[in-house]
Amino acid sequence: MVTTDHAPGTREEKDVGFSDPWKAWGGVPGLATMFPLIYTYGFERGRIGMGEMVKVTSENAARRLGMSGKGSISVGNSGDLMIIDTKHERIVDGKELYKVGWSAYDGMKLKGWPEYVISGGELAVEGWNFVKKGRGKFIELHPTRYL
Repeated sequence: MVTTDHAPGTREEKDVGFSDPWKAWGGVPGLATMFPLIYTYGFERGRIGMGEMVKVTSENAARRLGMSGKGSISVGNSGDLMIIDTKHERIVDGKELYKVGWSAYDGMKLKGWPEYVISGGELAVEGWNFVKKGRGKFIELHPTRYL
Protein backbone atom coordinates (compact mmCIF):
# COMPACT_ATOMS: atom_id res chain seq x y z
CA MET A 1 0.00 0.00 0.00
CA VAL A 2 1.09 3.55 -0.61
CA THR A 3 0.52 6.14 2.07
CA THR A 4 1.72 9.68 2.63
CA ASP A 5 3.19 11.66 5.40
CA HIS A 6 1.25 14.82 6.03
CA ALA A 7 3.24 16.83 8.53
CA PRO A 8 2.83 20.42 7.40
CA GLY A 9 5.48 22.14 9.47
CA THR A 10 6.49 25.68 8.58
CA ARG A 11 9.83 26.47 6.93
CA GLU A 12 11.06 27.80 10.27
CA GLU A 13 10.16 24.52 12.00
CA LYS A 14 12.00 22.57 9.30
CA ASP A 15 15.05 24.84 8.85
CA VAL A 16 16.29 24.33 12.42
CA GLY A 17 17.30 20.89 11.17
CA PHE A 18 20.22 22.35 9.24
CA SER A 19 22.02 22.96 12.53
CA ASP A 20 20.39 20.21 14.63
CA PRO A 21 18.32 17.55 12.79
CA TRP A 22 16.76 16.36 16.06
CA LYS A 23 15.03 19.70 16.52
CA ALA A 24 13.43 19.78 13.05
CA TRP A 25 9.74 19.13 12.52
CA GLY A 26 9.50 15.66 10.96
CA GLY A 27 7.84 14.96 7.64
CA VAL A 28 6.49 17.04 4.78
CA PRO A 29 3.10 18.32 3.64
CA GLY A 30 2.16 15.59 1.19
CA LEU A 31 -1.52 14.73 1.24
CA ALA A 32 -2.60 16.79 -1.80
CA THR A 33 0.26 15.56 -3.99
CA MET A 34 0.26 11.81 -3.23
CA PHE A 35 -2.13 10.68 -5.94
CA PRO A 36 -0.80 12.97 -8.72
CA LEU A 37 2.74 11.79 -7.92
CA ILE A 38 1.74 8.13 -8.19
CA TYR A 39 -0.23 8.79 -11.37
CA THR A 40 2.49 10.85 -13.07
CA TYR A 41 5.56 8.86 -12.05
CA GLY A 42 3.89 5.46 -11.81
CA PHE A 43 1.05 5.08 -14.28
CA GLU A 44 2.08 7.67 -16.90
CA ARG A 45 5.58 6.21 -17.08
CA GLY A 46 4.33 2.63 -17.35
CA ARG A 47 5.67 1.52 -13.97
CA ILE A 48 2.26 0.61 -12.54
CA GLY A 49 -1.11 -0.26 -14.10
CA MET A 50 -4.36 1.48 -13.18
CA GLY A 51 -5.67 -1.63 -11.39
CA GLU A 52 -2.53 -1.86 -9.29
CA MET A 53 -2.70 1.87 -8.54
CA VAL A 54 -6.24 1.42 -7.20
CA LYS A 55 -5.08 -1.51 -5.06
CA VAL A 56 -2.11 0.30 -3.52
CA THR A 57 -4.01 3.53 -2.86
CA SER A 58 -7.40 2.16 -1.75
CA GLU A 59 -8.12 -1.56 -1.60
CA ASN A 60 -5.03 -2.71 0.28
CA ALA A 61 -5.18 0.08 2.84
CA ALA A 62 -8.86 -0.59 3.58
CA ARG A 63 -8.17 -4.31 3.94
CA ARG A 64 -5.06 -3.79 6.09
CA LEU A 65 -6.87 -1.39 8.41
CA GLY A 66 -10.02 -3.51 8.59
CA MET A 67 -12.21 -0.77 7.11
CA SER A 68 -15.33 -2.72 6.23
CA GLY A 69 -17.25 -1.32 3.26
CA LYS A 70 -14.32 0.72 1.97
CA GLY A 71 -11.57 0.43 -0.63
CA SER A 72 -13.41 -1.03 -3.62
CA ILE A 73 -16.50 -0.60 -5.75
CA SER A 74 -18.86 -3.42 -4.89
CA VAL A 75 -22.41 -4.07 -3.69
CA GLY A 76 -22.79 -3.01 -0.08
CA ASN A 77 -19.75 -0.74 0.00
CA SER A 78 -20.02 2.97 0.82
CA GLY A 79 -19.84 4.38 -2.72
CA ASP A 80 -16.75 6.53 -2.20
CA LEU A 81 -15.00 7.46 -5.46
CA MET A 82 -12.37 9.88 -6.65
CA ILE A 83 -12.42 10.97 -10.29
CA ILE A 84 -9.16 12.34 -11.62
CA ASP A 85 -8.39 14.55 -14.61
CA THR A 86 -5.76 12.60 -16.53
CA LYS A 87 -5.07 15.37 -19.07
CA HIS A 88 -4.76 18.46 -16.90
CA GLU A 89 -1.18 19.23 -15.91
CA ARG A 90 -0.55 21.39 -12.90
CA ILE A 91 2.67 22.73 -11.45
CA VAL A 92 2.87 22.04 -7.72
CA ASP A 93 2.75 25.26 -5.72
CA GLY A 94 2.81 24.69 -1.99
CA LYS A 95 1.57 28.24 -1.40
CA GLU A 96 -1.72 27.26 -3.06
CA LEU A 97 -1.99 23.75 -1.61
CA TYR A 98 -0.88 24.04 2.00
CA LYS A 99 -1.34 26.56 4.78
CA VAL A 100 2.38 26.27 5.57
CA GLY A 101 3.14 27.64 2.09
CA TRP A 102 5.55 25.06 0.70
CA SER A 103 5.79 21.55 -0.69
CA ALA A 104 8.73 19.21 -1.17
CA TYR A 105 7.42 18.91 -4.74
CA ASP A 106 7.22 22.63 -5.56
CA GLY A 107 7.79 23.23 -9.26
CA MET A 108 7.04 19.67 -10.40
CA LYS A 109 4.52 19.25 -13.24
CA LEU A 110 1.99 16.55 -12.34
CA LYS A 111 -1.14 14.99 -13.84
CA GLY A 112 -3.92 12.96 -12.24
CA TRP A 113 -5.28 15.61 -9.88
CA PRO A 114 -8.61 14.82 -8.22
CA GLU A 115 -11.47 16.60 -9.96
CA TYR A 116 -14.44 15.06 -8.13
CA VAL A 117 -14.89 13.16 -4.89
CA ILE A 118 -18.07 11.20 -4.36
CA SER A 119 -18.76 10.18 -0.77
CA GLY A 120 -21.54 7.78 0.09
CA GLY A 121 -22.81 8.11 -3.48
CA GLU A 122 -23.10 11.92 -3.23
CA LEU A 123 -20.89 14.59 -4.78
CA ALA A 124 -18.75 15.97 -1.96
CA VAL A 125 -15.91 17.80 -3.76
CA GLU A 126 -15.78 19.43 -7.19
CA GLY A 127 -12.45 20.86 -8.26
CA TRP A 128 -10.90 21.90 -4.96
CA ASN A 129 -14.18 23.05 -3.45
CA PHE A 130 -16.41 21.25 -1.00
CA VAL A 131 -19.91 20.83 -2.39
CA LYS A 132 -21.25 18.91 0.58
CA LYS A 133 -19.56 19.03 3.97
CA GLY A 134 -20.11 16.80 6.94
CA ARG A 135 -19.84 13.51 5.05
CA GLY A 136 -17.15 12.08 7.27
CA LYS A 137 -17.78 9.66 10.08
CA PHE A 138 -15.61 7.77 12.50
CA ILE A 139 -14.67 4.27 11.42
CA GLU A 140 -13.27 1.99 14.07
CA LEU A 141 -10.19 0.31 12.66
CA HIS A 142 -9.42 -3.35 13.03
CA PRO A 143 -5.90 -3.68 11.61
CA THR A 144 -4.90 -7.03 10.24
CA ARG A 145 -1.39 -8.34 10.44
CA TYR A 146 -1.26 -9.36 6.82
CA LEU A 147 -3.00 -8.37 3.62
